[in-house]
Amino acid sequence: MSLLWPGAAAARPGRRAGPVLLVGIGAFALGRVLAAGSPSVPSATVFVIGMNTLAAVAEEAFFRRLVYGALLAGGPGLALVGSAVLFAAVHVTVYGLWVLPLDLAAGLLLGWQRQATGSWTVPALTHAVANLLVVV
Repeated sequence: MSLLWPGAAAARPGRRAGPVLLVGIGAFALGRVLAAGSPSVPSATVFVIGMNTLAAVAEEAFFRRLVYGALLAGGPGLALVGSAVLFAAVHVTVYGLWVLPLDLAAGLLLGWQRQATGSWTVPALTHAVANLLVVV
């Protein structure tokens, strides 16, 4: 998707945030539909939803703001792939090796959103919605 998005490498913060956000949320919603089954949490409480949202925003502040920003000196490709690989690797310690391909794909999507909009807030919103789809 990143290769097809016009002007992604030269994006400025706030540009095209709406369509990029919709692509990200749509991708996670499609994944939820395709995965089917019941959610991993029996009942979605306000606490669980709040903690999932907080975790998503905190992760995006770290991976898409700090890590992506630090790796950007090496070029947008390194920033995108490097932050996605680190994102996936961190989740292996929590969920196991089976989640690596899924979290790598999620990291690439969220990194693309960062690249396309120039902001970490769009991937943070997408990540929060993705986490909500897991418990709802």
